[in-house]
Amino acid sequence: MAVELSASLGKNFEVMGTIMPGSRLSHITGLASRETSQLQCDEFVIICGAANDINKNESKTGLRNIRNFALQNKHTNVIAISPSHTHDLQDFSCINGEIKHITDYIKY
Repeated sequence: MAVELSASLGKNFEVMGTIMPGSRLSHITGLASRETSQLQCDEFVIICGAANDINKNESKTGLRNIRNFALQNKHTNVIAISPSHTHDLQDFSCINGEIKHITDYIKY
């Protein structure tokens, strides 16, 4: 995602991407918090995660982490990307139900 964004924005923008396989939103937002203190109102942080929170049946905890991160970083723009629908499971599966719940929450 960072490579694509960097290529689209060109040399006038600095893009940094961090990959944390197996991490939950608490780890992702914790690491991002250390990086965001110097950001300004015209900069962006994109948080993409929650799959491992859903897998551990702790999506509500993950959502609280996103909310707290956004509230602590009002000095910059925070974009949260919800996990994608799992197409190898039935639409009515509990995992896809949680993904829909997270997506609906992040929209607002």
